Amino acid sequence: MTAAEIASILSVIGPSCRDNTRRQILLEGKTLVNGEPINGIDYVEFESPAPNLFVLHVHFLRQLPADAFTLTTDPAQIHIHGGTRITGITVLSAKTVSDPQVLDVTVDNQGDFSQYLLSIGWQRTAEGWQYKFALDRPFSVAAVNFRAGCPVDFDCATTTDCAHESPPDPQLDYLARDYASFRQLLLDLVAQRNPSWVERSPADIGIALLELFAYEGDQLAYMQDAVAAEMYLDTARRRESAKRHARLIDYQMHDGANARTYVHFRVGKPDTIPPAQLLTGINKTLMFEMVGGKTTRPTAPPGTVIEGIPESGYTTDPALALVRVFQTSGSTNVFPEHNELRIHSWGNDRCCLSRGETTIHLYAVDTTHPENPKAIATNLAPGTRLLLEEVLGPNTGKDADADPTHRQVVTITRVETMVDPLFLAALDKDKSPRPVVAAADQGQPSLPLAEVSWGAADALTFPLCLTTVLANQTVLHGVSVARGNIAPADHGRTVTQELHFGPALEGDRVRVSLGSGPMTMVRKSDSDPPQNARPSLEKIQITEASGTEEWSRMPDLITSSDIDRHFVVDLDHRGRGILRFGDGEYGRRLAGATAMTVAYRVGNGRPGNIGAEAIRHIVTTKGSSVLDVRNPLPGSGGADPESIEEVRQYAPAAFRAQRRAVTADDYRSAALTVAGVADAVAAFRWFGSWYTVLVGIDPVDRADLLLDQPGHVSLAPELSQRVIDVLNEYRLAGYDLEVRGATYVPLDIAVRICVAPGYFGGDVAHAVALSLSGAQQGGRGLFNPAHFSFGQPVYLSTVYAAIEEVPGVESAEVTEFYRHGRLPAGELQQGVIPIGPWEIAQLDNDPNRMENGALVITTGGGS
Repeated sequence: MTAAEIASILSVIGPSCRDNTRRQILLEGKTLVNGEPINGIDYVEFESPAPNLFVLHVHFLRQLPADAFTLTTDPAQIHIHGGTRITGITVLSAKTVSDPQVLDVTVDNQGDFSQYLLSIGWQRTAEGWQYKFALDRPFSVAAVNFRAGCPVDFDCATTTDCAHESPPDPQLDYLARDYASFRQLLLDLVAQRNPSWVERSPADIGIALLELFAYEGDQLAYMQDAVAAEMYLDTARRRESAKRHARLIDYQMHDGANARTYVHFRVGKPDTIPPAQLLTGINKTLMFEMVGGKTTRPTAPPGTVIEGIPESGYTTDPALALVRVFQTSGSTNVFPEHNELRIHSWGNDRCCLSRGETTIHLYAVDTTHPENPKAIATNLAPGTRLLLEEVLGPNTGKDADADPTHRQVVTITRVETMVDPLFLAALDKDKSPRPVVAAADQGQPSLPLAEVSWGAADALTFPLCLTTVLANQTVLHGVSVARGNIAPADHGRTVTQELHFGPALEGDRVRVSLGSGPMTMVRKSDSDPPQNARPSLEKIQITEASGTEEWSRMPDLITSSDIDRHFVVDLDHRGRGILRFGDGEYGRRLAGATAMTVAYRVGNGRPGNIGAEAIRHIVTTKGSSVLDVRNPLPGSGGADPESIEEVRQYAPAAFRAQRRAVTADDYRSAALTVAGVADAVAAFRWFGSWYTVLVGIDPVDRADLLLDQPGHVSLAPELSQRVIDVLNEYRLAGYDLEVRGATYVPLDIAVRICVAPGYFGGDVAHAVALSLSGAQQGGRGLFNPAHFSFGQPVYLSTVYAAIEEVPGVESAEVTEFYRHGRLPAGELQQGVIPIGPWEIAQLDNDPNRMENGALVITTGGGS
């Protein structure tokens, strides 16, 4: 039984918020199952009445039945999970006592200081944890504290993760050097700070002021730049020149990447939306619009659904001059009930999903009869995407106060159906579930739920509030909702260009220029760097004397034979495509090409990094089910083509990069390139006949450290093998390689705190402990593993500096300051604890592992 099992069980149950609302409903006993009210665990007490006798007093909400749910005859249904040092606690027996609401459970051991979980009726299957028992599902588990009698100096009450977050710092491109980049930089900043401002008209006073600042920045940048000379990389000013200079030293200059986002379709009926173009807001009347397959002149700005726009309109219509065009890549199945899905809070009035959550419970709402809404099952399936969105301000209940950053799209990996018997399918006017209030309600259907899970990669990055209580004690439901009908979309508009040649094209290394740009550069995934982006042009149709054949794009023609129908796409300084063909040796040469059909996309770079809610229109057929379309998240990932200045910085360094390690520092630098390595140290050792390179690794994740019984720390085999694989590419012949973990030096520190008036000593001691905390408390304090590396000494002054930053500390004195397990050697008097070159200081202050360093805090004064 491990802590991971606790997390897995709680994730299946749902939100961890457990206040008195649902408990009160159970105590009222109005919901009956098999004629009996639903029961559940209230709390658990631990007692050791005799040596080697350990008893858990399990208190239930209601009186136990005569057979005690068969727990006395079959105690194997009771499990104890968790533990840091003491795990695998086994239930020996269970019996009833004089109190009809208490069950005494005897276990074989007393746990450590960590939190344990007692569960009844949970079974592990191949699909995960499943619950099959008569107790109420959320109250089938309870926390167990085996060390409740141990004193602590500060309050250990559980805190909720619903604090308001400050907005992130803006992402600025400090390499902007001309008018266009300065202007785009300011537009990006406006989109981050004020997503609702989507005005792009040059006549707008805001745009005029923004362009004035961009002009001044361009003038200043021009004065700083020297006159360019295209024959040298250091002075080149054109992209074509810089790209060719870089290729001479085997450096690939990238051409940017398009932006990606997600769109939500609000629909009126079930439908399948084919791949379609999506446009940002159009506030002016279009010059021409397609209606019934014919071009007409509209008299008003377009609505959500646009039947069609002539191809020439994108380049000639002023209303479309600043519009960004996105496209969906595949068909999307949509349902009206997925326009808004409600998140079940299990009857709790104060509930939020914490960071890292991967499971929620949803129900759809049938609003066919608005006066009597009811909950219905969803059509969600694994592989579909789901939007989690805060729609009301948790403090005011107003939609204008909802945090626009509390939105996240996740990909569903598992969907299971269930019901909550404490609530009815019939909903209140605010679409919140109606609790069962009388026995007559038993004839009504229970609330249908879909238990939806997603992968750890999509775990919530912020606390999402579900229900809250306003200042006037009004319970606010539906603070956040989920939405289906989500589709990925990326920046770029498809253009089909037909070229006719007379005379016919033939010869070696023929080049054909395309008419529109900039060409869209597409990445396979959001995590791919711009260097991996490829042109949105994979195939072309070429008509020659022998007929029409399909040609394929290749990154280069070096590996192409004389019969391969391959071509290469180059981009000019405007981002327009240039098709380059072979010479009959490297790639097939053109032989009398008379026509060519090319389909590609235009639109690339940072212009696609639009703000949230910028997309307003969909170009699709008449009679579409779409009522509204929006992008709840900003467009992101759009990168401009690599600038010449970047090539000047990176290309020579890439050419000089060596793929061999000679010195110890070379091995250290190579090890730092491995994912999961925070720091490294290397040294040579002579073993009589050969040299061995010893490499010490400090991992980013402490889970990559393995601890054996004597307390020796070693490196996880997976990380060790990754380091070896990389270093073998650099290792010189005749040198052996050995990778080991760092030697961690635990510390003992004792601090005496004088608390200022008006502060509680326990609160100040807790704050000081957090300011000095290490890995055990989340790694936010001075002894965060990221703050110390190999050979870095620990200075007493840094400890005092961390303590003095804590509010409420009037004065402090460090009374003990030395290595754990050794006698003091004058470290306190000298003000420093020396650390060896292969050692790293450590102070976890974990009561279960005092050998990892201990912190003792005593307080005086205060209130």
